[in-house]
Amino acid sequence: MSASSSASSSAESRPRNTLETAREQLLNNSTVYIADANAVEELDWFTDDASQESYVFKKTDEVPEGEAPEPILLSALGEITRDDTFVVPDCRYEGPRFKEKKTLKDIKLTIALGKSLRHPMLAEEFDKGYSAMENLRQIRLDKMMGYGKVNGFIAIGKEDQLPKLKFGHEVFKDRDHDTGADIEFTNPEFTLAGYPVKSDNAKEELEAMVQNRSHELLPLPAFEQLPGDPEPRMILPSQYVSRLQGAVVKVEFYLTHIRIKSENKNVFMADVFSIMVVAPPLETPRKSLSKRKATRYPHDREGSPSPMKRVRISNPTQ
Repeated sequence: MSASSSASSSAESRPRNTLETAREQLLNNSTVYIADANAVEELDWFTDDASQESYVFKKTDEVPEGEAPEPILLSALGEITRDDTFVVPDCRYEGPRFKEKKTLKDIKLTIALGKSLRHPMLAEEFDKGYSAMENLRQIRLDKMMGYGKVNGFIAIGKEDQLPKLKFGHEVFKDRDHDTGADIEFTNPEFTLAGYPVKSDNAKEELEAMVQNRSHELLPLPAFEQLPGDPEPRMILPSQYVSRLQGAVVKVEFYLTHIRIKSENKNVFMADVFSIMVVAPPLETPRKSLSKRKATRYPHDREGSPSPMKRVRISNPTQ
C-alpha cells in the first residue's frame, strides 16, 4: 500500500472511529442512551401532583420512601438537520408578537436531530433511538383517557418529511430563577449585555433587561473540541449556525410531558443539558452560500479563545 493510499484510509476511518467512541461513551456513562436495546425497559414516567408535569426517571434508581425520583438524563446521537433547526442567537426577533404576546425574553432555540446519511452506522442508531422514544411517549399516553393532540419532541420534518427529535433551549431566565450556576466568561457574547442581537427592538429590550437586572443569560451548552484544544470549549452564540447545523453531535437532555386540558393537547419537551460536536458540518459549497443572505453579529469571528474560566453547569459527560 502506498503512503498516499494509507493516509487516505486513515482519514476515512477517523469519523467512524470517533462515532464509535462517542457511542461507547454514551453506553457507559451515567445517561440512558436511547438507542440501547434495553433503554425503554429501564424508564418510566413520574407525575408531579402539584404541577401535573411528568418527567422520565430510571426505574432501577433507589428512591427514599416518600420522595420523588430524580429525572434521568437521556442521550442521543445524530446529525443536526438544517431544516427545522433554528439557532440564530436572537431567533431573528424584530419586536413583540401581538397574538402570542412574546418578547425577546421568551425566545427559545430549537435543535432538530435526524439520521446522518453520511454515516450508515449512525443512521441505524438514530432509527433505534427514535423508535424507543415513540414507545416511551406511548407509555405516557396510554395512562391517560383520551389524550387528544400530541406534539413536540418526536416530529416529522416540515420540508424533508424525515423523522426528527426536537430539542429546546430557553435563552433568558428570570433572575430569581436559581440555575445553580457558577460561571465566569471571558467572551462578551456569553454575558447578558454582550449577547448578539440584531434588530433595534431586540437591542432595546436587551438593554432593558441589563438595566433592570431582571433576567440572566443561559447560553446554549454546546461544546466542540478543535485540534490543539486541551478541553472542549463552549461554542459562541454567533457561531451556533455555522458550527451546529449539519454537525454530528451527542445530545444529553431531560424529557418532560405536560397536558394542556383547555386545548386538549399533550406536549412533550426535550430540554438540552449539553451538546457535544462529534464530527463538524461538511463545508457548504460556495455556490449555495452565495445565494443566502448571511446574518452577522458584532462578535462573529473565527478562532475565538476559550470563553470560560470556570463552568459548573452542563459540561458534557465523558
